[in-house]
Amino acid sequence: MTWNGKVPAGKWLHVTTVSHGRELQIELREPPADWPITRVPVPVPTQVTRYVAVVRTFKDQTERHEISRAALPRALRLLQGLVVEAERRGATVAIVPARTDNYGRHHWSGPEDGHFQITTAGYTAAVRVSEDGLSSRSYWEHHQSPYGPPPSSAQRRERLTEYEANATGRLCLELVGYWDSIRTARWADRRDGPLEDKLADVLYEIDIRALEQEQRREAAEREALERQHAWEIAKAGARDHYLDHRHPGLDHLGSPVRRHPRPTPNTTYRST
Repeated sequence: MTWNGKVPAGKWLHVTTVSHGRELQIELREPPADWPITRVPVPVPTQVTRYVAVVRTFKDQTERHEISRAALPRALRLLQGLVVEAERRGATVAIVPARTDNYGRHHWSGPEDGHFQITTAGYTAAVRVSEDGLSSRSYWEHHQSPYGPPPSSAQRRERLTEYEANATGRLCLELVGYWDSIRTARWADRRDGPLEDKLADVLYEIDIRALEQEQRREAAEREALERQHAWEIAKAGARDHYLDHRHPGLDHLGSPVRRHPRPTPNTTYRST
């Protein structure tokens, strides 16, 4: 990983948890041979005649929008560029499905679930699209009308205007589920550049996480094999120790002691 662009070129910042997760261990290493070296720019169209299917679905799911209507056209173009480039690289992109609880009710939350799922090399990242200044849409909707009939169209427009009151126009993309991580998981319009210039960083980070997941899987397999090998060595050692130190009085048996079968309730004993 990188640390705000301060890691020397050609180096890799390896971060692991130690002391049962209470501390972080940070090392500057040479990157693995298959580590991505450069961030490939992501082109963003200036206009779109037809959005790809996943972006069209997002556009129609207005109840999930955490961006203002004024910022929506730009957000859709950003997503069009991100999705097209991700799929060109072999990833699959899908809308995040709603969660279903034990009572069959459907739930969704931007901060918890995100809007899109980008899957590459067996790793799936949930991506949230939002606008600075706006709160979680699901949280806001719930507290506006937790009970009762759904609002009318006029009421929804009025409420949506209220929801958009603090919109700033600054868009943000983030990988949800990494609140306690020191890894970069959020990109937004800032002084250092617009979000359009950071889409390459988003896909790069997802690629890095996919590679790290594969490395963890391979490491877990190696550890399992090492434990199995150590157990087999220990078992063989215990067997050899038993053969070397068994009681001399058992040598005439030539084989392990055989226990007589336990009598059953129908067993009949006869005296001789």
